[in-house]
Amino acid sequence: MAESILPTQSRQPAMQDGYEDEISLLDLAITLAKYKKLIIGAPFAIAVLVSIYTLFQPNIYTADTRILPPQQQSNASAMLSQLGALGALGGGSLGIKNPNDTYVAMLESRPLQNSMIKRFKLQAVYEAETLADARKTLEGVTTVTTGKDGLITVSVDDQDPIRAATLANGYIDELQKLMQVFAVTDASQRRIFFEKQLHLAKEELADAEVSLKQLQQRTGVLQLAAQAGQLMGTGQAPDIALRYIRKVRDMKYAETLYEILAKQYEMAKLDESKESTVIQVLEKAVVPQDKSKPQRSKIVLIAALATGFLAILYAFIAEALNKAKEDEEQEAQIEALKANLRW
Repeated sequence: MAESILPTQSRQPAMQDGYEDEISLLDLAITLAKYKKLIIGAPFAIAVLVSIYTLFQPNIYTADTRILPPQQQSNASAMLSQLGALGALGGGSLGIKNPNDTYVAMLESRPLQNSMIKRFKLQAVYEAETLADARKTLEGVTTVTTGKDGLITVSVDDQDPIRAATLANGYIDELQKLMQVFAVTDASQRRIFFEKQLHLAKEELADAEVSLKQLQQRTGVLQLAAQAGQLMGTGQAPDIALRYIRKVRDMKYAETLYEILAKQYEMAKLDESKESTVIQVLEKAVVPQDKSKPQRSKIVLIAALATGFLAILYAFIAEALNKAKEDEEQEAQIEALKANLRW
């Protein structure tokens, strides 16, 4: 008889647990129904307010232009390879790991931004008190990105679609001008390097020529082979001949080095002139027809969902506090919490 009762008793806790779970879900449903006006009304009201707010926000248009930066030229590679270590110093060591980073930095640089502001009178357009304020505004509406495909994209936001396209294309024009001032390509850096080395070689050649001339004036030796017999009679032939040979050798070395550097300098100048015009505009900015901002529907939807979530959270917290007040112990804990939260 006892054995028949035990299974029934063992099933009672499980039934009670299921009943409690059912009651818990029912409590949730009751709470939601109790605060239904808040849960439905608050998101609706916020959606209406946000909709009205976004209607007063100006439309923003975005214009994009894409360029392919200058690719490193290899016209001077053959001549540089003939110089060995000197060629490596003038070429490979001056290269840039990622050339696009250089052009992005130039597009975001202060000199280029200042040129844009002055050219398009942006300080008046943005109603900025200072050039720095105008520069900050321009920086905020401009985005410069580089992709894995090697292209650089310049995006400009503006309330005026025509001005947005004009500014985006203006960035490329100003970049071209800035590139004429700063050496950013391999050829430009080679030209500067060889220009400095050519200047030093010219000074060394001049010094070697002066040193040889002074030796000739002191010893009277103009042509060693022709005057060898005269020098033998003086007893100073070996010493004078050695000094003369060294001076001539130094001058010829300086002269040869000068000629090599002069050729490299001319080649670098030629490459630089070619690279100065190789910025390729793949997609010129056009006047955008559709606005890019604000995305009113998306903003309203996010605001309504966030408000609905907060309303549901408030409903559960408020209901929990109301139930806690019915319990003297929990009510005392709530009062203690309120007291501790006071400043």
